[in-house]
Amino acid sequence: MAKYKGIEVKDNVRALLPHMPVIEEYREMLQTLQAVWDNLNLLGQMSGTTAEIGQTREAFSSLTGDLLNNLAERTLAKREQEMKAKSQVAIDILIRNLFERTADIGFLSTDDVIRSFAAQPGEPFVLQQRFREYVRKYSVYEDVVLLSPQGEILVRLGPDGGSTHIRDAWVREALNTQAAYVEAYAHSALFPERARSLIYAYRITAPGGETLGVLALCFRFADEMQRIFAELSQADDPGVIALLDGEGQVIASSDRWQIPLGAELSLPSNQLQRLRFAGRSYLAFASDTKGYQAYMGPGWRGLVMMPVDQAFEAHADNQLDGIAPSLVASAIAGGRAFSAALQAIPRQASAIQRDLSRAVWNGTVRQGVSSASINANFSKILLWEISRVGMSMREVFSSSIGNLQATVLSSVLADSRFFAALAIDIMDRNLYERANDCRWWALDATIRRLMDTAPSDKRQSGLETVIRYINSLYTVYDNIVLFDTAGKVAAVSNPAHAELVGSRLDEPWVAACLDLRDSQRYAVSSFTRSHLYGGRPTYVYLAALRSPDDSRVTGGIAIVFDAEPQFAAMLHDALPREASGEPVADSFAVFVDGQATIVASSNGSYPVGSTLALPAELVNPGHGLFPPDQPERSGDGRRRPAFVGLS
Repeated sequence: MAKYKGIEVKDNVRALLPHMPVIEEYREMLQTLQAVWDNLNLLGQMSGTTAEIGQTREAFSSLTGDLLNNLAERTLAKREQEMKAKSQVAIDILIRNLFERTADIGFLSTDDVIRSFAAQPGEPFVLQQRFREYVRKYSVYEDVVLLSPQGEILVRLGPDGGSTHIRDAWVREALNTQAAYVEAYAHSALFPERARSLIYAYRITAPGGETLGVLALCFRFADEMQRIFAELSQADDPGVIALLDGEGQVIASSDRWQIPLGAELSLPSNQLQRLRFAGRSYLAFASDTKGYQAYMGPGWRGLVMMPVDQAFEAHADNQLDGIAPSLVASAIAGGRAFSAALQAIPRQASAIQRDLSRAVWNGTVRQGVSSASINANFSKILLWEISRVGMSMREVFSSSIGNLQATVLSSVLADSRFFAALAIDIMDRNLYERANDCRWWALDATIRRLMDTAPSDKRQSGLETVIRYINSLYTVYDNIVLFDTAGKVAAVSNPAHAELVGSRLDEPWVAACLDLRDSQRYAVSSFTRSHLYGGRPTYVYLAALRSPDDSRVTGGIAIVFDAEPQFAAMLHDALPREASGEPVADSFAVFVDGQATIVASSNGSYPVGSTLALPAELVNPGHGLFPPDQPERSGDGRRRPAFVGLS
């Protein structure tokens, strides 16, 4: 404990109290009342009017300290939780994105057209067009480069960077690695004007195993980080969101004037820290990634830094505006967010008020009994002043306790809103990737060539070799299905669904797929039960397959999203966490459609297909759970409502 302007406060908030204006305001009011009360108590004792009011003085002093300490700690905890959540989301959203990139390089490095060119380089225009087709589907890449084993640039989608030979370390590593990909964030001769670039690379090999070259996918790292920062930042938020590499160097920042690129920050993970940077005091919270599908990324961390002098600025708006009073009362009485100590504060304040009222009443009675006393007039004035101070105390206690309760409850509600928005953002980003994947794979030269031939066991075997390899890279799919123009299944990637081969698909999305006019378009089913997914609800994304000369459609590719575990993982990642990293006890998350029907749930008590009792304004009157019409992240969450509950 430490002293702050005459009040006992806890060490962890002592240095921050001067930056908490609301608490300073209450402290001044309570200490002013304390001084007035002390004077009245002294006068009451001298006159014999209210000798017993001194008995409540210690209780008042103790409650003042408890109240201010709890308000300060809860204010700090609210800010810490916000910083922790944002830093965690910043790194985890990025890691999910980068995981997809590791699959992309594995897929493209086996592309037959790229292999053929690497074996016999020729006019680069045709291969550049092919690179451009891929990048049109995935706008996350700024360049695709094919190198010879010696590092000579054979084909490059982007403009010439001035170098014809690339001798970066990642080129040698891609030629020799035993891993499935190379991930490099370093200076590259491909982009000599930049300090560092994020590149995914792997070798191109002939069917016999001979190394033909190296393929590199250059990720739009800066653009992606700015999108993430924009989604997590608010216009009036003074904080900075940043990304740290393994050495603690800032490699991305939402505000480069405050926290510039290249700055070095040494701080532990998962702990709120106070540090000085560039002559200014900050609160800082850094988070390690939780990883995705066992992929942990390049060893980076998310970071949020908040100027201490702006971290606890008071807001004029009511934190609980629009919240039903019955909900507030219920949460305070039974919610786990309100500890026994917090629930005791209103009771202690009421006890002080009762004691003070009793003292005034007793003084009035005594005054009536001894009305002839020469101090009668003085006693009347004194009792009136004590009553007035009592009313002032009641107002200050009521206001400060209400603020404390609002801080705690609004923090819980803000967490729920934030994590619900996170769940939706994860879903939008995930489904965005699915819309792109089907169109990428529809470009595969082997699939297109084989689908343009007559059905045979050899064709089926060749097709399944390709799509099983693809499915091994992209693990979010239960199955990949190829079908011809009659809807007849030609091959499947999942051997558990081998019985589908030869059967005819008659779903409406088959015709929608076969009618797609160009390679940039795709089709998608509604979120409904499908026999392709064992009768469970899911999405099926589709793209048309075209003949090698692009003259006609030869069939379609249907990718069956493994919705059950993938949605469950999204919801699990969106749950609020304790300091230990475990989900908050009894918290749960669900995806619901526009009618509040549960689509996915993290809690068996809320089964899929049941209806969650939610007010209409909370569900959001959108169009239910449907994928976006275009492969772009909507980010608004209106089509696919999510709900996070904490009990």
